[in-house]
Amino acid sequence: MSSKQRTNTKKRQVHSEENLALAVNAVREGLSVRKAAMKYGIAKSTLSDKVTNKSEIGAKIGRKPALPEDVEKKIVSNIKKSADRGFGVSRQQLLTRTGILCRRMNASVFKNGAPTKHWWNGLKARHPDLTLRKPEPLGTVRARMLNSSVVDNYFHTLSEVVAKLNLQNAPERIWNADETGKQLTHTPVRVIAAKGSKSVVGRTANDRTNITIMATVNAKGDAMPPMIIVKGKTKKSLYGYNTAAAPPKSVWTFNDKAWMNEELGEEWFRGVFLPNCGPERPQLLILDGHGSHETLGLLELAESENIHILALPPHTTHFLQPLDRSVFGPFNKAYNRACSDFLSASACNVINKWTFPSLLCQAWEAGITTTNIVSGFRGCGIFPVNKDAIPRSAYAPSHLFDKPSPPTASVSLPTTNTSRSPASASVSLPTTDTSRSPASASVSLPTTDTSRSPASASVSLPITDTSRSPASASVSLPTTDTSRSPASASVSLPPNDISRSHDVPSISSGIFQPVTTLLSPSLSSASVSVADENLLATDMFTENSSTTVSPTEISLDTINSISSELPSTDLSTSVCPPVDDPQQLLELIKSGEIEIIATADDNGVALIADSTLWNSNVEEIFTPEKSKGKTENLQSKRGRASIKSHRLLTSDSIIKEKREAFEKKQKLELAKLERKAKREEKKQKK
Repeated sequence: MSSKQRTNTKKRQVHSEENLALAVNAVREGLSVRKAAMKYGIAKSTLSDKVTNKSEIGAKIGRKPALPEDVEKKIVSNIKKSADRGFGVSRQQLLTRTGILCRRMNASVFKNGAPTKHWWNGLKARHPDLTLRKPEPLGTVRARMLNSSVVDNYFHTLSEVVAKLNLQNAPERIWNADETGKQLTHTPVRVIAAKGSKSVVGRTANDRTNITIMATVNAKGDAMPPMIIVKGKTKKSLYGYNTAAAPPKSVWTFNDKAWMNEELGEEWFRGVFLPNCGPERPQLLILDGHGSHETLGLLELAESENIHILALPPHTTHFLQPLDRSVFGPFNKAYNRACSDFLSASACNVINKWTFPSLLCQAWEAGITTTNIVSGFRGCGIFPVNKDAIPRSAYAPSHLFDKPSPPTASVSLPTTNTSRSPASASVSLPTTDTSRSPASASVSLPTTDTSRSPASASVSLPITDTSRSPASASVSLPTTDTSRSPASASVSLPPNDISRSHDVPSISSGIFQPVTTLLSPSLSSASVSVADENLLATDMFTENSSTTVSPTEISLDTINSISSELPSTDLSTSVCPPVDDPQQLLELIKSGEIEIIATADDNGVALIADSTLWNSNVEEIFTPEKSKGKTENLQSKRGRASIKSHRLLTSDSIIKEKREAFEKKQKLELAKLERKAKREEKKQKK
């Protein structure tokens, strides 16, 4: 074996950080490195590196990651948050966006400007909680509708109905019904095969006929016989099915498309629900908002039978309906398993209309169990009533669709009098985050007379984010005199986006270079006072100016020498006002109110390398943008306003609405028949 091979196969010595720290302390107290290494079982070279500070205790083996540790943590945090909200980042998207981040920050840490799969493997090793997952499909409408306000309103009504009907201890009188579709063609279950097999097949049926199954269960765990709807136009369409092998007391019917419609909905209520719900009254039936559940005949019959029907909020059944939550999933798996077992038993076995009922019966007994049903009602918070049963994470996909209230502004301008008391204006701009106080600005303007030019001030306060306290600004302007140009001041508090540098324009080319300035943390409430009119930037370039300041009086070296003596500034809480007067800028730097964090290059771009800049860019690149579309006035395909909340279908108002709609429909049909009769009369006369 060569020396190179021996080096590669040598095992790394394992030691604890506690022993390493003890060994380092022993050496520093006078013990030799060799003896300390032998005493604590640590490699001599390792101990020597720690003693001489070549490496730190606890340092990881290997080279450092390409990106700073805090930047990596920020990226990982945003990826997890995006995945929770339904905007997961794929591996290729992660590599691409990381490359964009590095190019934006002018950081050449990867070859070809973007990371590769090796960086991804290292990222997974450094963050073991990251993994690739296949997301479950979730429609945009479902993501938007399942939000805390909709669900809270639904549970408020549910708790009132349950209390009013006195069903807190009567789970056998709380029902849920829903449809599920099956095909004769099933999904084969996983089978054992040889590794590396390129193609593993599973037999299925040749017919893709659709069949609808209406299931009804209660909170006690009982299930009614199913209603099975097959495709056909007459009763003869049922002759091909072995209905005797279906679940006991199943009700078979037919429809042109094997779908549930209004007529079949009423037939199910009369022929399945009422005969099997029991004589106790009142009862509660929870359904989704499908049109077949809202026919006038069904609602009037339910009202007469003292059965109250509550429609779930639209597009929320994946979390609020027990059958969808924990029953239909096991039922579908049981059906696939029964079909696979049947087909694998013999090559002569086939799945068709005749064999389907027996397979359905096996799946019904295996999937529609008491345990699954009770678990569904409990998981949906129906019995017992508990809105906390819906996890907070279920609302995460709706956050990006939340629309904040429009900002309002109030302005009050008190009048001035001849005693020259300063006029003041107050402006209040509420933030988009309801958990924060509104940003506010206060401006004081001294009164002016007719012989003098008016003073002016402008204050801009954009909305800040939740990581900062409400921004505020106060500006005071001295009076001006008629021989001078109007005094002006401007204070701008931009949003917390440190990635946007604000450069002060150069006064003289080549003499005073652009400098990026930031207010110190103590000036989160900025205050700028123009006390000496001789220092106004507007006077420096005005013909009537009696005093001028030479730009050469303030050099870049002077500013840098002053800034080196000032304390550091926390960029995450700083804001940047534009200051046009170089002399005033120097005074602010001397007083410590402004710190120079970097100079600019020849193109006026600030050379800043700070983690805050990285974090702001990571937030922008890896966080999905909130929806800007209007979600208030959604219209359905038929042109009427879409339903956006739950409804008690057996209430007087809804039944009255259904009756009016039914009468209107009858009048339209009658008018249509009359017009048709008139056309027939005209044809006969001709």
